[in-house]
Amino acid sequence: LQVAMNRCEELKNSSNECLQICIARNLKYFRKKFPERTLDLMEFFLKDDKRKNVRRPIAKEDSVECIVSFLEDKKWMKKAEGIIWKLMTDHDDIIRLATLDKIEKILRVSRELGTEILDLVIKRNSHSKMVERARSLLARSKAQ
Repeated sequence: LQVAMNRCEELKNSSNECLQICIARNLKYFRKKFPERTLDLMEFFLKDDKRKNVRRPIAKEDSVECIVSFLEDKKWMKKAEGIIWKLMTDHDDIIRLATLDKIEKILRVSRELGTEILDLVIKRNSHSKMVERARSLLARSKAQ
């Protein structure tokens, strides 16, 4: 696993987009052994200069669950919050929607972050279905 992580870090700057996508898709598998390096690579692949196809694997269901699991550890919480926030403010609708799909889990782990995300979706999203869902979840969250 150490060799694989080292190789991912070496190849992250490759001009080969397919290689970057492959690395981004598999970062979740390094979570337990290399939490800091995993989060650092996730942040790297979410930079604005990366193409959406490189950023999207970080927003996949299992990757977002991986990021949410970092919220439960105070050592990694701030970095994980930053990544989730970056996903929710991405200009790609698919990335925002995929991340929003995990909002209930985010609310369970960090009610404050989840509420802030729902408020953001309501205020800044042009997609009526996302806004409608966010309003419903926010109302339900406040009722609990």
